[in-house]
Amino acid sequence: MSTTTYTQNPTPNTEESNTPVTGNLLMCNMSISYPHPQVKDRRAQKVLRDTFQCDEGVDSGTVTLLKPEFSADLKMAASANRRFFADNTLTIGKKQGVRGGIMTVIPTRNFWRVMDYWHKSKTAWDILAQDYVSRWESEIRPLSKASINLHYDNLSKSQAAWYTMSAEDIADKIYYTFSKDPLAGPGATQGMEGLTADLRSELEAELQEKYDGLADEANAVLKDRLAKVVGDLKKKMHSYNPEGGRMSDTIIENIKDLIEILPDMCIGDNSEIVELVDEAKLICHWDVDMLRGEEGNEARKEVAKDASKLLKKIEVCNTAADITKMMSL
Repeated sequence: MSTTTYTQNPTPNTEESNTPVTGNLLMCNMSISYPHPQVKDRRAQKVLRDTFQCDEGVDSGTVTLLKPEFSADLKMAASANRRFFADNTLTIGKKQGVRGGIMTVIPTRNFWRVMDYWHKSKTAWDILAQDYVSRWESEIRPLSKASINLHYDNLSKSQAAWYTMSAEDIADKIYYTFSKDPLAGPGATQGMEGLTADLRSELEAELQEKYDGLADEANAVLKDRLAKVVGDLKKKMHSYNPEGGRMSDTIIENIKDLIEILPDMCIGDNSEIVELVDEAKLICHWDVDMLRGEEGNEARKEVAKDASKLLKKIEVCNTAADITKMMSL
């Protein structure tokens, strides 16, 4: 079976938000898995070491228990889904002093995009999973066992157990889940009973400080993402060999894909990010064909110059943010 990779709809919110940071975050968690067990055959490792006279650890003796061809579509779908959620969520709370630990969040401006993708990709995943389970006992399990041949005799009891699993057992090992919860903000203290006015005020201030820190970190992550793809473009403009060198269309497409969602990924005021995105759009007007070969020399110089300017502006924005934060302490 084939699988479909769902992309983001090009309809980001353009409305700027002045709502509090705490109204712009949803905690989330995505988990996805499919059966692709790999184990070590110690006897095979010894044979390889003896045959090639190599040190321990050089030859792995790895055995794939289930034929990869059967899970190829699930693997492709899992990779695409992980990539989408990595691109469309933010992992924050890494900085020292931020309470609550590391968390994955969805800025609410981008929630519509995530939910649209989730519903479509979950339907596609369920179809693949049902197909795999339906073929498990009659095809996948027996053919996989036959494929490892004599390795089977060297498997441990727990490793060999894969070949006794029922369709119901294997179904439990194929899953794709997504959960989300609103992130409680300072306003949540209004519903808490038993707090004095002073305690309520103190807790609200503490929570607001926490969320302001998360917003600063989140928006810094977005600038870093932009700096990464623009920096890759700049490096390519300098390192490209016009005589036979390769230049993929993705060198520009990666920037296009990112700036499509960046305004919706901001937490709080997004005016700074929008300004950076507008400058990045100018770079994206270039066709990669114009940058290839000897005839693209001047164009590559111009793109590298524009990329350098944008990287400098991102650096200035980060520096200004750091100064503002220091002054607030």
